[in-house]
Amino acid sequence: MVSLLCIAIQALQGILIIKIAAQFLNISEMKNWVLLAALIPYISIFDFGISQAIIREVSISKKNAGTEQYALIKTLLTFSGSVIFLLSIPTLIIGAITPSKIITSICLFIFFSLLRIFSNTLLALIFVNISVLVEKTIRLLSSLIFISSAYVFLYLQCNLYSLHISILFQSIFIIFLSFLINRKELHQAWKKNYDKEIIKKVFPNLRDWTLTYIPSLFVFSSTIYIISFTLTAEDVVKYSIIYQLFFGVLAVCNIPIQLSSPKWSQSFSKNGAGSFNKEIMNVIFEVSVISLMGCLFLNAFGNKIIHFIKPNISSIQFMSFLLFSFLVYIESIQATLTSACFSCRETNYIKITIIAGICSVLFSFIGASLYGLEGAIGGVLLSQSISCEIFNIKRALSFFNFNKWSIFKFLLFGGTIIFISAFSFSTIDSSKYEFITAEIIFYKTLILCLLTLIYIIISYLSGLYSLGKRHNEN
Repeated sequence: MVSLLCIAIQALQGILIIKIAAQFLNISEMKNWVLLAALIPYISIFDFGISQAIIREVSISKKNAGTEQYALIKTLLTFSGSVIFLLSIPTLIIGAITPSKIITSICLFIFFSLLRIFSNTLLALIFVNISVLVEKTIRLLSSLIFISSAYVFLYLQCNLYSLHISILFQSIFIIFLSFLINRKELHQAWKKNYDKEIIKKVFPNLRDWTLTYIPSLFVFSSTIYIISFTLTAEDVVKYSIIYQLFFGVLAVCNIPIQLSSPKWSQSFSKNGAGSFNKEIMNVIFEVSVISLMGCLFLNAFGNKIIHFIKPNISSIQFMSFLLFSFLVYIESIQATLTSACFSCRETNYIKITIIAGICSVLFSFIGASLYGLEGAIGGVLLSQSISCEIFNIKRALSFFNFNKWSIFKFLLFGGTIIFISAFSFSTIDSSKYEFITAEIIFYKTLILCLLTLIYIIISYLSGLYSLGKRHNEN
């Protein structure tokens, strides 16, 4: 129950925050809010992949519990804390001496976000070393604190600074609780010496994560800034809402991936790549169904949700929903395969991510200039389709020796279902028949359920799932 609540709250957190902000801020203020919040992925670069390294390396080292495990914890946490400290000092100094209120606001936001990075590092330790359930419970409670803090301080007319305070409260809560829960493990770890050899060992993975993460920022996180330069404040807010909706779907898809990653790392350590292909295919199938259902739901009711969040905003065209659905569905499958590779220390995706980042900025800028919001989203989809989606999937299939068609049929069939759904829902919305317009929700729900059921049934019958399963069992 806690895990389900955590998934729901995390997926809805971004939407709830925008909904709360919309009650107290006008369009111009909301634009500043979402642009500031969009800095978080850029600040998160200073994680340097430590959180993932803790999950991966501690999982692998558990067979040597008491020695290497605690040295790993001491070294990686010390490294992360040192980085955060060294970055925080100049950030606070600049914020204190600058005469610009805007720069002061940004510096404070960066500092609080750095605390958030360290809190996530501690959560990674709880995830791998204590309990997944405990980690999910803390995330659930911290999300509730973040949301309630934002509401209270927006109500008190703190405006943009409500976001700063909410992140601060959330980070302090996680750090305090993580130290409390991890106290025994941290006590054991602190008896060990800081081991530079551990940093040397994981450095290639940290380097690859960082060099991959930097250009990946330009794939998704840069689009909102491009829109802010080329389109209106309303378009910025609309993109932010639709982005939160669809990436909420990806957040849900990421749950089975996160739960499986430690097991994949352990299996790779014991038996090598290819020993857990069956488990990967299981997760791919689960993720594809979750992603498809989420995309179909947003195609059907996306504009109703948007108008609920901001009643006086104009509707988003169905083409935007269609393009975003394609992007998220493909991304969910690609992310599963890439995460499996990361679990096996196959982390060098630098070149292809740089190409994707450059293409994303270029195509989304051209698309936004020519076709508005739909063009910007289409630019991101095009850049991903010709770079990461093809390269990363092919690389994973080769690394794990999968049957190629077992994955590409997912993409083909899922994409067809999404296109049919978008066309059907658009036809229903524009229908002039009274028996349809009177029961729009019913007909959309019926189509959504039927298409999902068809996808699941034909996936099994055509071998989209069982083909990969039989391949691995043989």
